[in-house]
Amino acid sequence: MAIVELRANSLRVVRSRDGVTQVLPVEDSLQGVVRAAPEALLGRKIIVCEGKTEVGICRALDRWWTSADLEQFGYLGVVPVDGGGSAQAPQRAMQLRTLGYDVLYLGDSDAPMNPDAATLRAAGIQVILWANNMALEERIAADLPWDGMREVVTYAVSLYGRQSVDGVISSQLGAAAPAGEIGTWPETPQLRTAIGLAAKSANRSGWFKRIELAEGLGDIACRFIQNVPGTDFATKVAGLRQWIDRE
Repeated sequence: MAIVELRANSLRVVRSRDGVTQVLPVEDSLQGVVRAAPEALLGRKIIVCEGKTEVGICRALDRWWTSADLEQFGYLGVVPVDGGGSAQAPQRAMQLRTLGYDVLYLGDSDAPMNPDAATLRAAGIQVILWANNMALEERIAADLPWDGMREVVTYAVSLYGRQSVDGVISSQLGAAAPAGEIGTWPETPQLRTAIGLAAKSANRSGWFKRIELAEGLGDIACRFIQNVPGTDFATKVAGLRQWIDRE
């Protein structure tokens, strides 16, 4: 795509509404978006994801929805982009909104945002944050059925090995991780919390902080989400789909 070869400040977005045409300059601070997701500037709706985990989850959701005969992101002009982390993702959402895009911000609630959620909403940005000051991994650990969480841990073991996964869970649990096959692990609130924290913070970057790894996490979540319709995770995923389908 030719856009990726250009400096952000060489680009312009043209908007024509109600007989008024504007030519809007793209700021240098959006260079990361231009490099990583140039298709965003050609889209209609942009999901600014706090980080790579959210991008992977969105890709998994797109596949799941498409398999259920809902229109896919590409057809609707919906583009998930990596916001670059909590320190800069809210600013990217504001910048893209200033360029006239329909923007949704998808992020964690475990750290302060600048600009904050109220400021984003006042600018016309839809904001989805997980409840109870949680990161995405913690929210999934709290809300998925226990069979789903066993699959999440099994997936982590396939990536990092049983010893590493047990060690991180144990450090969060303050006790030894359960023994035996993961499929036999008993459900407790403490173990759910420990798994969520382990997934978020293992090796300083978490288990699923690469897009392709987060897609695997999302594939598991999509298989179980219909079994937990009243949870915060399922409710906000439904809200994301409503925004996608809104004209």
